[in-house]
Amino acid sequence: MFQLTKVEWLEVITICDNLAEGVKFSPATPFALTEQGVAMLSGVLKSKKALMVNIQIIREFVFMRQYALSHKDLTYKLLELESKYDKQFKDVYDAINFMLQHDNQATVQKQRKRIGYKS
Repeated sequence: MFQLTKVEWLEVITICDNLAEGVKFSPATPFALTEQGVAMLSGVLKSKKALMVNIQIIREFVFMRQYALSHKDLTYKLLELESKYDKQFKDVYDAINFMLQHDNQATVQKQRKRIGYKS
């Protein structure tokens, strides 16, 4: 069992929109169980219902692990594509900002009050 950090807790709050309002704004971060913690808990609890719930929780942990491992390549590919396209879009945004600043400078130069003799 471990306690979530503030960053982890904020991530859970943003992902799970069906949490109760009292839970979302609690000043204390919640505790979480690891797969090993659930296995240890199932050894302590003796009721049939508690045993069935713990077996289902362990099955879910196994499913999540298999899902994460099977989609690891896809996750890496998505991260790679995001970084590639983020860089390309940054270049486009920089070019647009440069053009906008250049146009603004030209407008300011035309609108300034002239000094000196008129010809």
